[in-house]
Amino acid sequence: MNKVRKTKELDHYLKNIINKVPDKIENFINNKDGEFSMTYYEGNWAKDVYDNFTEIQAGKIFKRMEKFRDKAKFVQKKLAPFTDAEGIKWTGYEYKVARF
Repeated sequence: MNKVRKTKELDHYLKNIINKVPDKIENFINNKDGEFSMTYYEGNWAKDVYDNFTEIQAGKIFKRMEKFRDKAKFVQKKLAPFTDAEGIKWTGYEYKVARF
């Protein structure tokens, strides 16, 4: 009997953005002469990570992000809901990191 492999329908554009977030934050923290704060993601961070990666991959992303916890301040702000051209209602958050 052949095993059927379950796969997720991935958003490759979003997956690419998520993969770059830890490096983007690390560069922000290491650039001491840069801006005080930076928006690193807009959407629903945890949901988007789990929707586009396996649990093991998601765990690795969260572990990479955890190492920044003591080096910067993380905040999120709820974005105003909006409706796209197809009539789909969207809502999410703006995720920021700041130096302290």
